[in-house]
Amino acid sequence: MVKTYADLYLDARKALLPIDGTYAANMAREILCAASGKTPEAIIADRGLYASEEICLRVEAYVRRRLEGEPIAYILGQWDFYDMTLTVTPDVLIPRDDTMAVCDLAIMPGG
Repeated sequence: MVKTYADLYLDARKALLPIDGTYAANMAREILCAASGKTPEAIIADRGLYASEEICLRVEAYVRRRLEGEPIAYILGQWDFYDMTLTVTPDVLIPRDDTMAVCDLAIMPGG
């Protein structure tokens, strides 16, 4: 069953709310962008358009994986760190905020 981009987003956000809480909206947006290949701005512009069945199925699969506890970085296959987009698989560790703090300390002059 195909849905509009707005409905896909709203359904994903509702499904993710129990596990992602206040971050459910961000997670839903990231999933919809990854599943569709669209930017957040394009999703907003196209919110009334119907997504293909392939995109709908991909969003559902990504949401299911997230609900099963898989980290969003593994679902998306990439993660931003220090203005770099890194490819992320289950074979690598996901850069976290504390990793950035360690890098900041290492980069600081005299650190």
